[in-house]
Amino acid sequence: MKKGFTLIELIIVIVVLGILAAYAIPKYININKESELSVAQAFGGSLKSAASIYLSKMAVSGTADPKPDSFNSFVGYSESSSDMNFIHIDNSIRRLLTDPNATVGNGNTITLVFKGGGTAVYTYDPANGRISESFSGF
Repeated sequence: MKKGFTLIELIIVIVVLGILAAYAIPKYININKESELSVAQAFGGSLKSAASIYLSKMAVSGTADPKPDSFNSFVGYSESSSDMNFIHIDNSIRRLLTDPNATVGNGNTITLVFKGGGTAVYTYDPANGRISESFSGF
């Protein structure tokens, strides 16, 4: 007598695995989008903190109008870059972007386009020194 699975048993296992996959894949995609949104929000918080620290340093030093004219005044550069025309984003964020080598900002706007389809836009207003952020597609 041969031992093994019948064709019906194998088909039932394949159907059950298909149902589980159909349930799990959308959950996984949703988790990726949620994590990308969290990264985008944390990055916005970091930008706001950097602006606040910059304004505090300028006020303490006695600068008459401490508001910077662009992100380049207070956003740090990764990997010892001295290129003042572009804002460089750390590699842990770049891995999540559709084009990790893209220039993501200069001047008063930073745009991050994530692999999951979400976009984060940060805009600096030199008139009032505030940073606004908008998120779409998350």
